[in-house]
Amino acid sequence: MPKKRKSTLIKDKRGFNYYQTMSFQDTIGNKKKRVMRYLGKNMTKSELTSRKKELDKHYDYIDTNTIKGNPQMKNPNTLGVILKAYDKYNKKRVEDLELSEVTCRNHRGYTEQFRKFIDKTHPKILVNSITTKMIKDYVLFRKRQKLSNNTIKNDLTYIKTFFKWCIRERYIIDNPYDHTIKQPKYVPRTLDQVPIGKEWDILYKFISKSLSFNPTTDDERKKWTWFNRNTDFKEQVFLMLNTAMRGGEVQILKWKKGDMDYGTPRFPYCHLNRDMKSATIYFKRTLTTSFEFNEPTINMLKERYDRRHPKDIYVFSNPQTNNKYNKSQLVDNFNRLCEGLGLVDKDTQKSLFTPHAIRHGVISQLLSSGNHSIQDISKVVARHSKIGTTYDIYGHFQKGKGKSILDTLSNK
Repeated sequence: MPKKRKSTLIKDKRGFNYYQTMSFQDTIGNKKKRVMRYLGKNMTKSELTSRKKELDKHYDYIDTNTIKGNPQMKNPNTLGVILKAYDKYNKKRVEDLELSEVTCRNHRGYTEQFRKFIDKTHPKILVNSITTKMIKDYVLFRKRQKLSNNTIKNDLTYIKTFFKWCIRERYIIDNPYDHTIKQPKYVPRTLDQVPIGKEWDILYKFISKSLSFNPTTDDERKKWTWFNRNTDFKEQVFLMLNTAMRGGEVQILKWKKGDMDYGTPRFPYCHLNRDMKSATIYFKRTLTTSFEFNEPTINMLKERYDRRHPKDIYVFSNPQTNNKYNKSQLVDNFNRLCEGLGLVDKDTQKSLFTPHAIRHGVISQLLSSGNHSIQDISKVVARHSKIGTTYDIYGHFQKGKGKSILDTLSNK
């Protein structure tokens, strides 16, 4: 008779309930690891007991019926069928606050691209018949599409995670994603992907004066009426230009702290502090509790606060949904802005930059000026968790550093 599972229910100071046990899930070797699952808040004793029984049964199954305990496999099936089960699993993780909706969509999108390739090259192949060579062929196929190393790196990251799940769920015994598959290294953005020189001057000049922009000719009115009427977008890019905030941070910015905006949880949050002169930002697992704004930003936020709807939670709320805007609102409008400013590719006539280019432009200009150390910019403006990240992305913008150092040596 199997031993009764040891598990506990934990309630923290904020009233959040958690389930804790020891399990072989996602382990290597014969040692179990501690597993914690968030259960919720304001739950009754019977609800907690019921949920505990469900999770005890779940982890009992994992520890006794996985490959480590029992080599019996599930019936093999095609990649398309298995991916539907994988998507269902990820959606459940979103419901349980274990995964963000964006990451869930990424899992679906990248693995679906892989499925289309496999179905075309090896129709109706079973998932346990997929080989390492097939994955390598897919990498070669993506390279021939002239995709960037960063995109291919994302491809492989999500495919690798999928096959780990297949092992855990007993769809396969041997993982085709082995050590011989090399992920491309992250490639920093080149000068072509960041607005510099004349392109930055055009973008900066327009956005910095956009709050008071008034077309003076009929052509200008025809060209920029959409922009003047789109106050939310106008003030979003103004905020990004004056703070180097990411587009995602601006879109989730709240007027005040929410109930879940505390510490370093799994999901990001961003809210104005009480003084309305700074913000608390938790994004990309980095927490900044007092990100200060400059005077133009403070004035813009105060004016926006005075005309806000009393029920608005987010600084930039979609009036149709009373919720935050989705990503496409910022991207589509920014593409239109770049087209209006002539910042387009000569051949395709498509925008040269994305909204994130504003952040890159601000940080690269600060580095190029030489007035601030990369350490200060990394900590205060970029808010990277490691200064190495700032070096990797923006190090090449420290123009003339090598020459100035060598000049110093030659003068001694």
